[in-house]
Parts: sequence; structure tokens; C-alpha cells
Amino acid sequence: MAHDLSNKNVTSLPPSQRPSFIGGHLPAFFRDRTAFLTRQAELGDVTYLRMELKITDLLVEQRRLIDANRDVTETLTKKYKAEADLYIALGLTFDN
Repeated sequence: MAHDLSNKNVTSLPPSQRPSFIGGHLPAFFRDRTAFLTRQAELGDVTYLRMELKITDLLVEQRRLIDANRDVTETLTKKYKAEADLYIALGLTFDN
């Protein structure tokens, strides 16, 4: 049986805080549970929560973390090479 979404009897969802694209309300909930639930309660007696986490969300987040880790590694590599070049230019040794 197909659902008719144009039906005028269909109501909108209850009020809610703005969910994030990845994970719905989970990121805000895990950041500060008490504050999140307090803000949610201030919206009314009935509110909407979207607490979902999909495998695609995890893969996207993992990819983002890998990219960030690579960027940090590249930056630290450049920093250490620059320090080594400076030590050599100043005639210093790496022994303290």
C-alpha cells in the first residue's frame, strides 16, 4: 500500500533542535547530555529526536579523520625538516 504524502491530514514533526547532517542529534547529545536534554525539554512536552548513525556516516567520519591525520603528519614533517635545516645553517648539533 503506497502512502499518499499529499494527504492534508499528515502533520509535521514535533519541534526539535536542528540536527546535524551526520548522526542527527547524537553529536550534540554526546557533547553535553544534560544541556541537550534541557534545551529539548524547553521546546515542549513532545519533541522530535533523530538519533541515528549509519555505516556511511562512520565511513565519512573515518575518511575525514584520516585526512586530518595526514595533514598534521605533513605539517609536522615540514616543521622538523625546517628545524633541522636551521640547526645545520647555524652550525648547531642536535645534542643538547
